[in-house]
Amino acid sequence: MSIRPPSTPSPSVPSPRTSFASSARSALLAAVVCAVVWLTSSSALAQPFTYIYFPSSTTISTPVTTDFAIVGFSGGQYNDVTLAREFTGPSSPTVTIAAGADIPDAEIFNSSVVNVTGGTCGFVAYDTSTVNIHGGSTSFTLSEDAAVINMYSGHADDLEGQGQRINVYGGTIGTLVANVNTSFDGNTLGSCIVDVFGGTFEAGANLTAFNDGILNLRGGLIQSDFVRAADGATLNIFGTNLGANLINPNGANGYSIYTLSGMLADGSSIDGLQMRIRSSTFNLVNVPAPGAAVALVLPSLLLARRRRR
Repeated sequence: MSIRPPSTPSPSVPSPRTSFASSARSALLAAVVCAVVWLTSSSALAQPFTYIYFPSSTTISTPVTTDFAIVGFSGGQYNDVTLAREFTGPSSPTVTIAAGADIPDAEIFNSSVVNVTGGTCGFVAYDTSTVNIHGGSTSFTLSEDAAVINMYSGHADDLEGQGQRINVYGGTIGTLVANVNTSFDGNTLGSCIVDVFGGTFEAGANLTAFNDGILNLRGGLIQSDFVRAADGATLNIFGTNLGANLINPNGANGYSIYTLSGMLADGSSIDGLQMRIRSSTFNLVNVPAPGAAVALVLPSLLLARRRRR
């Protein structure tokens, strides 16, 4: 079932790169640029950022005290005025972030692979890099370009997709966002797809699809009050006996508000979960109940065995 709610006046549409983590990072970098301009006018030239580089495969199990941990380059910097990448010595290592690590900001490039098994960190994955979260705790977690993030366990305060794909199989999440797939320069590349197969979404969590982002809910324990799609996004919910009851076509901030019912594909109930839709599309996709596929297959297997006899 594909439903587009009644048209309502919509506030200004955020830019494709607008998101919780990226907007905060942009504000921080903008403040640094202002500081650099002031320093330049005072004839006190200095690189505002500090770096540590990880060009080779390794395990990080101690705190990182620099502004950036750069995975996939051996040197260079962000331009202190334009913030353009001016890194050197590209490589594609596999780096493990283990217990004991504390990394404020890891930047991952050049098809590198980062496996998070412990510690605390925040990171942005670029180009075709991959991040696998198996434990630990991440603050902001952002994919851009064609990067992929897979979450299996651990905790993520803020997990956002502006890359190719995010897959959530487990763990505990505060904020989850599917946004537009963009390049470093802000050019739209397509839709970021976020697939949720499991995991726990804390009370007060935000599950949101923005712009052209696609959020697929297939499973997981949703303890928050609502899910939403805004400004051209798509929200797909996969499960059994799914229903959506429109309770307010003119909700706050231009949202149409629904109450959901039924179960997700993994059997988790979404009865009473609120759904908020603004200038976006949602689809309720009914699939076989858990175990039904096995029940359907077994008779055919028994019949095949009998015929072989």
